[in-house]
Amino acid sequence: LEVEPCVYELTFRTAFACPTECPIIDGRVCGTDKTCNYDFATGKPGCTGGCPDGYFAYGNQCYQRINGHATFDSAEDACAEVGDGHLASVHSALENRIVSSLADGDVCWLGGSDAATEATWSWTDGSSWDFETWSYSEPNGETEENCLVLWDNVGDGPVNRGWNDMACDIDVDEWDEDGAEGLCAVCKVHNSDPTVCGPHEYYSDDAGACVACDDVCAYCSGPGPLNCLRCAYGHHNATGACQPAAECGPHQYTHTEHTHDTDRECRDCAHMCGSCTGPTEEDCLTCGAGYWQRGGLVKLVDGPNAMEGRVEIYHDGEWGTVCDDYVWQVETEIVCRSIGCTGNFQAQQLSPARYGEGTGQIWLDDVNCDGSEATIADCDHLPWGEHNCNHYEDLTVKCTCATREPMCAPITPACPDGTLETAGPTATSDRVCTPCADACATCSGTVDGCASCADGFYTNNGACVACDSACGTCTGGGVAACLTCSDDYFMSGGRCVAKTACIDGTYESHPGSGTTDRTCAACNAACATCAGPERDECLSCTAGHFTNLPHVRLVGGDDNTQGRVEVEHDGAWGAVCDDSWSIADAEVVCREIGCQGDFEAVAVHNSQFGASELPIFLDDVACKGNEESLVNCGHSGWGNHNCFTWEHAGVKCLGCHGLPTLSDAAPCVAWRPRCSAQEYESKPPTATSDRVCKPLTVCGTGKYQAVAPTATSDRVCWTCAPECTNGQLKLQECGGEKNRVCMSHATLCSDGRLTSPKFETGID
Repeated sequence: LEVEPCVYELTFRTAFACPTECPIIDGRVCGTDKTCNYDFATGKPGCTGGCPDGYFAYGNQCYQRINGHATFDSAEDACAEVGDGHLASVHSALENRIVSSLADGDVCWLGGSDAATEATWSWTDGSSWDFETWSYSEPNGETEENCLVLWDNVGDGPVNRGWNDMACDIDVDEWDEDGAEGLCAVCKVHNSDPTVCGPHEYYSDDAGACVACDDVCAYCSGPGPLNCLRCAYGHHNATGACQPAAECGPHQYTHTEHTHDTDRECRDCAHMCGSCTGPTEEDCLTCGAGYWQRGGLVKLVDGPNAMEGRVEIYHDGEWGTVCDDYVWQVETEIVCRSIGCTGNFQAQQLSPARYGEGTGQIWLDDVNCDGSEATIADCDHLPWGEHNCNHYEDLTVKCTCATREPMCAPITPACPDGTLETAGPTATSDRVCTPCADACATCSGTVDGCASCADGFYTNNGACVACDSACGTCTGGGVAACLTCSDDYFMSGGRCVAKTACIDGTYESHPGSGTTDRTCAACNAACATCAGPERDECLSCTAGHFTNLPHVRLVGGDDNTQGRVEVEHDGAWGAVCDDSWSIADAEVVCREIGCQGDFEAVAVHNSQFGASELPIFLDDVACKGNEESLVNCGHSGWGNHNCFTWEHAGVKCLGCHGLPTLSDAAPCVAWRPRCSAQEYESKPPTATSDRVCKPLTVCGTGKYQAVAPTATSDRVCWTCAPECTNGQLKLQECGGEKNRVCMSHATLCSDGRLTSPKFETGID
């Protein structure tokens, strides 16, 4: 045999060079009776014996792939023919990678079965069932599928396969069209060389057998912590011997995880956190003393941070999961809102149970949100705890928030004067302070139990009684008992006198004081009521004027250049659906609210600025981009839509300049006095719109005026009758208000009269 380095390559698909004295046979066997194996005593590959021919060694176990077995029992029998072997049992993620490597992407029998007792799995070699790695939604075959196979990949290719339960005998034709006789199988037999030890063992010459390593060792060459070749998980060798890694305290998080050579580094959480995953308040998992957990009924767990993970919700004293049945984008966004996301944020639904399956209750199923809810618990759903789900369907979500309300909010230290503590703080709620009754400045026991009287009340036989309406404060009943006056009165001659009321057409130019009267001044002539003297401060208009307010507004944004689009129609406001919502539509909106110069319009979809409770007025909006108002663009008709509340359109007007300050007041503009002689009034003026005049239609060549125009209606033109033919007499030409008239088949009498006339006008 040619002497070349062996290659140990199956485990983890990683090549390790075996000793150079080991000749290669089939790429795996070192010599005729030795196998290239991982030596746990040295921490390096080496040549060991004890495995039957064709078997691959790992520690004190030997593995082989065999092919062509249509039944579980035939595969088990074939394994037993060599060294009393069995179909492979699997007891760790490492061992699952070993058998997965041998399977090499194929479906292979393993030694698990629940044929004896349904749902109670056991190994054919009698070892304990202490590890499992089922594929998604498996096992699911109940009594029809009782045997175990390596099935699909679970994350990193064919070296790590998930498990599936399937029938213990198969239809070969369904599995291979090339005439194969069945599935592959992985056999396992104990290494017969007593000096070859498994993981966490070393060979003791004194004992003449393999002995377990110290608990602090993963692998060792002898007894005690000083002989560890690799420390066990949770231990490190920074001092020359394996010792437990530092345990982070309840108010700490792991900054860097321990390795074989370094200890775990723990750092303190932010002061408001009880426990955390990082240093900031956004990393809080629970809240510390003096803080309560905002939105504490919903949390994302087991993910990389508090903004990504399995959704859990608190109900009836217990945390439980949410099933992902019928969960769409709107429900995902409400989850993010539940944990404090505000403003513009992104919500992404991840694959179910991505960060592991929950345990215990599945609280919510068939969740249906409309987008307006503050928390997912407020959405429609089946009754709490009713579901048809398994934990492999646990809803998992990732939230990316530009801004987020701190999860941990400080508890209100005490209720202020004028309120009463009606519920104490809890881990998930603040102290509840309820206002005292109007009569009470302070109260005790109940909100109606006045400890002292509020302004405008006086004490009478232990009760708080209202002062006269003219009094701000008083010593008793009646105007004479006033100490100070209420807002609409002032003190004059020792009594409270009513202030002058500003009538329509005037405004309050000075409010007066406790001792002086109110001053009123006249509004602008265009204003019926006003907030000030200027024309643009009108609240309502006088006859002959209309309020020049825009027909579109933006709601729910951080400022008045962005928000949900709402439009005015027939004196009412409504929302706009985002079907076909485009940049051209957004540009029209930005110009209509007053943006000038260079700006960038962004069309926003999916109720990003929150859902509106208003009806949807417009759908399928189609602007060209040059319209003066959104209401002038094409659409499906006022009130006609097929939209839900999570489809409200929004706009961002970036770089918007010249935007007026929003207020309830607006300028009153005079109506156009009348339409010209060449126009008619197509729409009369109203309190909110001007008179609309349109040009009169001109009857062109070949037409005549059939109906004369009025002040409010257009001229009607009809087509002239055909020209008169030979043999016809033209009695009237077409033009002005007359049609063409022709006559035929007439007889000229001796006295010059026509008899039997037939007139042709072209009108039936």
